[in-house]
Order: sequence, then C-alpha cells, then structure tokens
Amino acid sequence: MQVLEDAKKAGKILHTGVSNHSVAMMEECLQTSPIITDQVGYHIFDRRPEADVMPFVESHGMGVMAYGSLAHGLLTGTWKADQDFGDDDWRARRDNFGIQSWGPENLAKNVAVVEKLKTIAGDNGLTVPQLAIAWVIKNPAVSVALVGAKTPQEMNEDLPGDWDMPDSVKKEIDDLVLAEGSGVGTAGMAIAT
Repeated sequence: MQVLEDAKKAGKILHTGVSNHSVAMMEECLQTSPIITDQVGYHIFDRRPEADVMPFVESHGMGVMAYGSLAHGLLTGTWKADQDFGDDDWRARRDNFGIQSWGPENLAKNVAVVEKLKTIAGDNGLTVPQLAIAWVIKNPAVSVALVGAKTPQEMNEDLPGDWDMPDSVKKEIDDLVLAEGSGVGTAGMAIAT
C-alpha cells in the first residue's frame, strides 16, 4: 500500500482501491492509504459480502465494485440444466469462487430459479440480466456493477436503464433464491431487505 500511496503523492494515480479484501485486510491497508473501493464478487446467488465487507465499506465512506453481477453467466437466462462448458472455460470445474451454484448437484435447481426470475423480470418490463444488475446496484454499498458482454448488442440489452428496483421486488427475489436456490453463498449473514 505504501507504493500506491507514493504513486498517489507523485500524481501518477488518483485513488487507491483493493480487490477481494476482508475487513481485516482493509483495516491494515487504511493504516497506510485511504481506500475508495473494494472489488468483490456479488450477485443474486452470492451474498457473502453482505455479512461484513459491505457494512465496513459503507461505514468508511467507500464503495463496492461488484464483479460477476450475472453470476458468471447463470443470470443471463440462457443456461440449461445440463449446461456444458468447454475444456478451456474456467466454469467447467463447477466451482463459483468457493460456492457451488453451478455444481452438478445445484445447477438444475438454480436454472429453475432463473426461469422464475424471468417471470419477475417480465412483470417489470425487464430481462433477467437487467433484473440481476438492478438487484446488485440496489445495495447501497455498491458503486459499480461490473458486467461482461460479448457483443455491443448484449451490453445494450443488459443495462437496466434508470429503473429503480422497488423493495418489494428485491424481497421477492431474495425469498425465491434463498428458498429454492442451491449452493447459494450466504455464509454467516443475514439478508438485508
């Protein structure tokens, strides 16, 4: 962190951010340099940062850059219960950064959840990706929802525009995913509503 702070003082960078840092790691970093963001994985099927990272970030005036907002493809609404990944695709190992949301025992159940999310999305004039991104940015700790796209058309289709997700829709999604989802990352946390 001292190197980054020195680069900031030299005018080479404006701000310091970290990635996948725990609260303890961020506390240590803050002894040397202010942090404006922690980049962490966060999506409908992975709520682990809500337990401690997000409250810490909010209480310190920082933000979260959420990566994997579409659950690394699961929330595109295009996967099948027997989704096959190529040998060169990291998702073929079926481990989603420590959770098993698309492991063989969970994939079919979670694709079924995504099918139900299509109804919620449609009821709100959205696609599943738009709903998923809106869900991520609904969390006040999130500053940025990072999303990958293969084509400009996908990027245009995925953006939820200025739609502000009502609390009732977020609760409906949370209730659905926590009741019917499998391999959901929620270790030691309470879901904020």
